[in-house]
Amino acid sequence: MSAATSFPSEILGDAGPNCVLTSMNIPPTLVIELVAGLATPSEIFARHSIPPEQIPGLLRSDIFKSMLREAKAEWSGDHNADTRIRAKARIALEELLIPQFAMAQDKCIPAAARNDAVKLFKSLAGMDKTELAGDGGERFVVNITLGNPTSTPETIVIDGGTTHGQASEERGLTADAHV
Repeated sequence: MSAATSFPSEILGDAGPNCVLTSMNIPPTLVIELVAGLATPSEIFARHSIPPEQIPGLLRSDIFKSMLREAKAEWSGDHNADTRIRAKARIALEELLIPQFAMAQDKCIPAAARNDAVKLFKSLAGMDKTELAGDGGERFVVNITLGNPTSTPETIVIDGGTTHGQASEERGLTADAHV
């Protein structure tokens, strides 16, 4: 089969009944999920709404085979362990989003757990950014652990972003001891 293969609209969505298959028609996550092997190929194809009768044609496509080769080479690289771990974690997280959403709405689940689910979605949506994520202004935090082998260490936190008391206001920092 040539690099330009014609597929029915089921595999191409709104692209049309006789659209030419290109790398733009194939979701990159499909290829990554297949190479990662976190689910069976039939489960992955089903998740991407590719009917079983379309799979043989897709697998014969030169474009698809090329995408698989490139993804496998990158995925299998010696220096890509951290990339593989992050990609697998992203895929696993995505799989858990729907059950997590259902849990957040389930009145039988304790309120604290539902609240944690809402916090997760807020974090994933980027809605919980703190001042530290901004322009990196004058805020800083220093953690110092003091102690010896025979006693419990004492941690002193110096937070330059908040001010308490006159000395703190003058210097722009605070020291809070946590034992």
